Amino acid sequence: MKVGEQIRKIRRDSGKTLEDLAFYAGTDAGNLSRIERGQQACSADMLAQIAFALGVSIADFFQPDPNATVAIRDPLPRPPRPKPSLDEELQRRYHDLSLDNRELALAFIKLLARRQAMPSTQATLPPPMPKPASEPTDKPMNSPADATDTSG
Repeated sequence: MKVGEQIRKIRRDSGKTLEDLAFYAGTDAGNLSRIERGQQACSADMLAQIAFALGVSIADFFQPDPNATVAIRDPLPRPPRPKPSLDEELQRRYHDLSLDNRELALAFIKLLARRQAMPSTQATLPPPMPKPASEPTDKPMNSPADATDTSG
């Protein structure tokens, strides 16, 4: 079995995709695909990076018996998943709610939809309530300007 075929066999046996292995080996999936198909030569450094990413030794790529099994050590973790979309996040959080809170969430969403459907002048919040012009105070008048002269 050729080196590229052995790399492909070990990669598939470990459950890695071309993209996963290429990411951890520091190359791209196109290069790795050409290496696996025997269309591109592979340097010793690249072989070492591929072996490390797969959790095997370089010697495992040179197995003489095509039916030989390769002991795969603890492979590297998969790349992190992309951030979920807003719809996926809303759906996941909705399903985590209790039935009562789901009903509240649905009522709130309906309220938002009605508000969004209104013309922009109606969708704005009303102005705050004005404060009374003068409020009675219990403070004594201390300044001379506040006191009225009754001496006359």
